[in-house]
Amino acid sequence: MDKDPYEIAIDQILAGADGDVRLALRTVLIQNLELEARLQLLTARIRQDTKPVQAGNSTVN
Repeated sequence: MDKDPYEIAIDQILAGADGDVRLALRTVLIQNLELEARLQLLTARIRQDTKPVQAGNSTVN
């Protein structure tokens, strides 16, 4: 039977941390924080790029 993709990912993360569960968890938490920061930046850029054009404004995005 095939392994669950999450189980495979967990195995890979633990292998990358030489089986140290605490190090693996720390690594995942740091990666999550970095991804959240990137998501916030991308969301801000999208909002900035998609501001509606106001009446009387000749600038078009």
